[in-house]
Amino acid sequence: MKKFEGQPVTVFAVWEQVLSSDSAAPITRVLARLPDTRVAQFWDPGRVLSHHLGETDDRKTIVWDWVAVYPPGVKWGAKPEYSGRPVVKVAQAFEDALRKELGRR
Repeated sequence: MKKFEGQPVTVFAVWEQVLSSDSAAPITRVLARLPDTRVAQFWDPGRVLSHHLGETDDRKTIVWDWVAVYPPGVKWGAKPEYSGRPVVKVAQAFEDALRKELGRR
């Protein structure tokens, strides 16, 4: 978020119950990893978002550690301009896509 300071960016961070250590909502220390006021954080223990994005009964299909870039004003269900995972492997591509989207405004 520091790289996009002052930019009109909104982040939705959705914490899900995926690993055995994810048995409860994230504690303050975990939420503090994303301290920017442009970040809204949610707890999704049933992985509703993951199911909407394609998760089936197969554990391998769980959608997590995922990032996406959407233009402003899109409706729920719209295809993202960019998406990728795991975050650590797609960080640069994600930043590039976000810069490209911000350049359109």
